[in-house]
Amino acid sequence: MIARHRSNIYLLLAAFMWGVSTPLSKIFLDYYEPTVLLSIQLAFSVSFIWTLIFIKREKISMSRANLWPIALVGLLEPGAAYFLGLSGLVYTTAISAGFIQSLEPLFIILLAIPILKKKMTWNVVFVIALSMLGLYVLTDLKFSELLGNMYGDFLVMLGALSAGFYVVVSSKLVRKHSTILVLGIQQLSSLVMIAVVAYFATDWNAFSFNWEFFVWAGIMGIVQFSLSFLFYFMGLEESHPFWAGITLNFIAIFALLGAVLILNESVSSRQLIGGLMIVMGALFLSQKSDAETIELEQ
Repeated sequence: MIARHRSNIYLLLAAFMWGVSTPLSKIFLDYYEPTVLLSIQLAFSVSFIWTLIFIKREKISMSRANLWPIALVGLLEPGAAYFLGLSGLVYTTAISAGFIQSLEPLFIILLAIPILKKKMTWNVVFVIALSMLGLYVLTDLKFSELLGNMYGDFLVMLGALSAGFYVVVSSKLVRKHSTILVLGIQQLSSLVMIAVVAYFATDWNAFSFNWEFFVWAGIMGIVQFSLSFLFYFMGLEESHPFWAGITLNFIAIFALLGAVLILNESVSSRQLIGGLMIVMGALFLSQKSDAETIELEQ
């Protein structure tokens, strides 16, 4: 019982770290471009994770046939997922971003249907309809205006889609190897990709380096990419899969609270109604998912 409660606390800590990272990232985006910020965060996180790997003396016995798939999947998340999410966050509010990211569990199920040959159920159809309606209410999304004010929301949604794709294609890879080793390899591959993009896409003549922001951005990277994932995986060891799925929905709540308390963002009735519809859809999906679906989300 004590182990179960401890695991639930670990899961809530992970959700808190992921949720609060959204408004904090919004602050740092005033000083760094998305690729530069993500490069700094991943550099600190990769250093932290690989230090743990060597301290724990993890055996790095992996053939190239196993190494490359893990590294390539890492380009999806944190690589593409967070690059798109941060790029979108430049143009939208932390509140909207937090709620839109709650679409990830839905994208996991939708992608699992064609990729892993899962069956479409009426529960999924209901959640799709509810989530899409919630997304429309939240963003007032008009596809003819994607280059306008809704551009940021669209990028955040693509980031959630990339994260969902990552979960589907990596669900079997993680089970074959040490979790922390897989995490280290995937984040290292993402760091290489994002750093290359940052090098060529950043106007370095206009870049202003600040040691204080650099260190704080790095610390946030350790929290967001290292500690959060480690707490999440530790929580999965003893917690019921249903609770693990439910806690993911708290990310949007923590992002909302962080945006209000840290950024002083105001919540409109449209944002609240649309966001709650998305979260309710994810909650319903967690409750109705069968054991096979829940296993996938792990």
